[in-house]
Amino acid sequence: MKMHRQNQIKREEETEVEIANMKEYYCSEEGWEVEKAKWRKIYYSTLKEKEKEVHEEEEEVSSEVSESKSESEPQQQFPPAMLPPKQLTPSLSPPSLGYKSRKEDEMKNL
Repeated sequence: MKMHRQNQIKREEETEVEIANMKEYYCSEEGWEVEKAKWRKIYYSTLKEKEKEVHEEEEEVSSEVSESKSESEPQQQFPPAMLPPKQLTPSLSPPSLGYKSRKEDEMKNL
């Protein structure tokens, strides 16, 4: 029983010494810089992996979209020169936009 208690006390003392050493290390400027560098490396490597995953997903989505577009587009049976011309929408003249021409103003003034 005495031996067990002595081992326990010895382990507690060793643990306290380790904690004191860790506090001293982490509170020192050198230890702080080393830890910052370690965590910065972990952060950026994780970030790089995530960016790679996102890039791969974007490539998959873009390839799926391009495949679906090519499947949904009907094959043209006629060359573009033989297709009917697209109709242009008629442009509105200035009087129809609410502007009055000079002639209209002059006629009202007479």
